[in-house]
Amino acid sequence: NFHSFLKFLLMGVASVLMTKGVQALNNNFDFEVVQPDMSQPLVIKSKASLSVAGNRPQSYYEYVIQMNVYMTQVHWYSQEHLKQEFQLVQQALDVCKIKIEVKSVYDLAVPHWMTYWESFEFNEGEVTDWERYFFSKFPESDAGILFVKSIDWTIGTDGTTAVGNAPFAIEKGLLKHSDEHQFYEDHIMGHAVVGKAGRSRWSMAHEIGHAILNLEHHDDPENIMFFSQLRAQNSRFTQQQCDRAIQTSPKIHKKEFGY
Repeated sequence: NFHSFLKFLLMGVASVLMTKGVQALNNNFDFEVVQPDMSQPLVIKSKASLSVAGNRPQSYYEYVIQMNVYMTQVHWYSQEHLKQEFQLVQQALDVCKIKIEVKSVYDLAVPHWMTYWESFEFNEGEVTDWERYFFSKFPESDAGILFVKSIDWTIGTDGTTAVGNAPFAIEKGLLKHSDEHQFYEDHIMGHAVVGKAGRSRWSMAHEIGHAILNLEHHDDPENIMFFSQLRAQNSRFTQQQCDRAIQTSPKIHKKEFGY
């Protein structure tokens, strides 16, 4: 009858629109369904240094964060842009008297599937093959930022554009299996993963806030830890956040004499 025909027609139109919508998302955010092959190699193509100048005299800083940067054939982030981003992060951390030290910038040749990152946060709390593959290949207790093409299914300005693997994940029960706690603590904790769609002002500072400063989301749009990417241009960390970070994060170290 007419109603059945109309229902069939509307379902067909909806199906086409959904397909077009998914294609549009794929085009905008480079989303791809991939299957990991853990046997494929990861190659360090080059290793460079990156100097992050402080905005205050060296004597001003009381704490230091040492971290690495991992680039995975991601050509949308130039060395100069990376330096500018870290200068912005340093500006945000000045209130905490914390100095950033980037030990190394690694240019990596990785399997295609690894650049379409999957996080335990969106895998019902189970550590993913992506995380096991990558983080097991670098020294324990490192901290850093990994740049990939996309993370899970990145859907818009408030979607999943980056993740910060915070120390508080264990105490808050975000990991499904207790036998994964040690691997998380030794290898994953202290690392942020940033996708191509995560390029907004304060994104790196926000994820470092999670992964290294051990900070949770904040409801003030003028705070760097505001839960949306729609943060104010003059966003900042508060002194209270600085105090919590220094007291609770194992990735922040007291600056040694003569540093």
